[in-house]
Amino acid sequence: AMLKYGPDQLHLYLMDFKGGTEFKVYETARLPHIKLLALDAMQEFGESILENLVAEMESRSKLFKEAGTANLKDYVRNGGGSLPRIIVMMDEFQILFNYATNRTVANNCAELTKRLVTEGRSYGIHLLMATQSTKVINDLTLSRGTIEQMRIRIGLKCGDYDARYLFTDRNERSALSLMSGPIGTAVLN
Repeated sequence: AMLKYGPDQLHLYLMDFKGGTEFKVYETARLPHIKLLALDAMQEFGESILENLVAEMESRSKLFKEAGTANLKDYVRNGGGSLPRIIVMMDEFQILFNYATNRTVANNCAELTKRLVTEGRSYGIHLLMATQSTKVINDLTLSRGTIEQMRIRIGLKCGDYDARYLFTDRNERSALSLMSGPIGTAVLN
């Protein structure tokens, strides 16, 4: 994405909630696209970033209404000005929704994420979320409805619980059987 789009067209927010190893290379290799680099982020920090992203979405909503457009593509095409797409990459995102750490923050993160997942695309705000386990997440925080709004879900080899959470009870058995291939086998919903 950084090779195809300039920093005026694409902003990246990179957050790792467990150890910071996935994005550590960008600590020294600073790139103009990267507007946020958070290594080993805390749940409350993630909450503040989600709040800022929702505020950005609301700001863009006002711009789009004033310009008489409904989405980023139309806004730019109709001369509204340049607005970069924002891609938020979160590794070990389940930390945001962990009730055991802070129930109030977990609930707020779930509501903010729901808004970003359901409304963010038209405003050019996209979430890429990765985790090794969804066990600390439940319907009290990140609901199945929000997960189902995530149009693309990819599952690598995982257990029953994670397959059920990602692919719904109805499709979990077929997802699990498809995941039984060699290392690197993935299932796309």
